[in-house]
Amino acid sequence: MPVDYILEMIEELGRAMRAIIARKKDQPAKALEEIKVAFNGTKFGNKAFFDALSPEELAAFLREKQVDYRAADYIVDILLEEADIARDLELERLAMDMGRESKAANQHIQSIVYNDQQLLLLRKIQVMIDYTTEIETALKIFSLKRGQQRERLKGFN
Repeated sequence: MPVDYILEMIEELGRAMRAIIARKKDQPAKALEEIKVAFNGTKFGNKAFFDALSPEELAAFLREKQVDYRAADYIVDILLEEADIARDLELERLAMDMGRESKAANQHIQSIVYNDQQLLLLRKIQVMIDYTTEIETALKIFSLKRGQQRERLKGFN
């Protein structure tokens, strides 16, 4: 694959990431749409294909297609934003369902936020982080970002 194409794809993922962050709080639906669009320029082709993969299939796909570690890094960040948005939307929905009953009830909401789809997303993020780490290690690249991504992922548990 030509280097220019890879660099262009990485730049596009960076632009998508900035747009997602900008819309995350005020326009979460628009941010989720930006995430879908961001996947169109990747080896996944589209977000629906990515979503249909199991974590095991994702790991095999990443290796088979030799996804560039820099693109995978941006995808991890984008997926962490998606998980953040999904959690915030679910918390908001649960808070509305429970009303303004009590502070204790609202704190309990945190423990019931994750459904199967969200848990699957978190497992896929871990696969992506592991893949990126593996490639960087093979290339003898050291990145502090992997630790930050792992810590952020732990924050969802």
